[in-house]
Amino acid sequence: DTDPALWVERAYAQVLSLDSQGLEHTLWQAAITIGSHTLLDAVIAVLLERIGTGWIADEIAPAQEHLATGVIVRVLHRLTDHKDNNGPTLVVATLPGEVHGLGAQLTSAAAILEGWRVAHLGTDLPIEEIANASETLGAHSVAISVTRGYNIKETANQLISLRRLIDGRIQLLVGGGSAHLLDFQEPPKGMTIVLSGLQGLRENLINSKTK
Repeated sequence: DTDPALWVERAYAQVLSLDSQGLEHTLWQAAITIGSHTLLDAVIAVLLERIGTGWIADEIAPAQEHLATGVIVRVLHRLTDHKDNNGPTLVVATLPGEVHGLGAQLTSAAAILEGWRVAHLGTDLPIEEIANASETLGAHSVAISVTRGYNIKETANQLISLRRLIDGRIQLLVGGGSAHLLDFQEPPKGMTIVLSGLQGLRENLINSKTK
């Protein structure tokens, strides 16, 4: 079926029933049927929102969330595993204290599918490490995923510090479920807050590659 909502419904039911094999099969079939981009944007991203809502409503338990995370990461790795890209380098990470890494995994997968080389540094990383890696790798851009909704002022300050630490020519992209909470009067020069999900990230990557 080509309707992403139906794939989300099926996948969510499999998360609830702890059916990891079924979930992996569903996501992989969705990729084959509706394509990788639609899988990321309209199935996995929406499924993660649904799991988040289910968590708040006490419908999703830690075991279900962990199972879903493991399966989604496996599927993303399978989708992007054999891509031998020669595009610009994107460094992907989350800031100190940010332990949720699925948004960053989705960012990495989306960038790889656009032909970028991706250095996925993982979660909860000191900003100095992110800056050093971007310099060592000659990164074109750095993408930070923000999902933690509390301590948002601290997150904003960390982003300002990171922007100062990295080379002025490197683009800093900030997205994720809590990016809309960042209250910059005006983001620092060279920082873009991406509020339109993976499609917005994709557009920024495509536009910046041509500059």
